[in-house]
Amino acid sequence: CRSAPWYVQPRVLPFIGGILPFAVMFIVVHYVEIDLWTERPYYLYGFTILSVVLVMLTAASTSIIITYFFLCWEEYNWWWRAFWTPATAGLYIFVYMIYFVSALQPTTSQGVFLFIVHAVTVSLTVFVVLGSVGLLTTLLYVWRMYASVKID
Repeated sequence: CRSAPWYVQPRVLPFIGGILPFAVMFIVVHYVEIDLWTERPYYLYGFTILSVVLVMLTAASTSIIITYFFLCWEEYNWWWRAFWTPATAGLYIFVYMIYFVSALQPTTSQGVFLFIVHAVTVSLTVFVVLGSVGLLTTLLYVWRMYASVKID
């Protein structure tokens, strides 16, 4: 990866790859947070389930594609990249939630603390779940790809 452009460097590409899963789940997170913190009921469960499925597919696809690129460049240390690429969407969720609380302008420090704890919990959950989905699907992909190689 020495001759590759800056945007495909091993330390940069996972952050670029995390934008896609974040973009898929952004609208759902926005509506859930608005309804949660303005004490309104949330009725879009079918849309949320569809979005979760799309986020999982996007995370898996992004991780597989980026791992494939690194394998083509003969960079075989793909395990952590397969985890970090979709997992960085959790970091983007945390940044968005901090922006959201600044726009909400809470009046008490307890409200800010509660929101920060909520943001950390949601972000870590998204981080671990999407990272695990990316790693497991990439593992299956690499196993099947190398199993199909015929050695003569």
